[in-house]
Amino acid sequence: MSEASAREVRVSAAGRRHSVKALDQRDPKIIVDLTGYREGAHLVNLSAENIDLPTGVKVERFTPQNLMIILRPAPPGESPEKVQ
Repeated sequence: MSEASAREVRVSAAGRRHSVKALDQRDPKIIVDLTGYREGAHLVNLSAENIDLPTGVKVERFTPQNLMIILRPAPPGESPEKVQ
């Protein structure tokens, strides 16, 4: 189980008009590989590479620049989850 300090990351993006118009607020995804992180609190720095956007759209800026991620063990019988 895990939780993050921010519920959303605000992203400003640019690209070809048809690509940007096709964006939905739910499209951008923040992807952070937590492999190797142990239980506890971790400050994770974000970069444009963490932001998954459709082809033809690029990140101009985003905020916050980092997230505090708190990792906890999954309760017995539950599988690990993704924070969305």
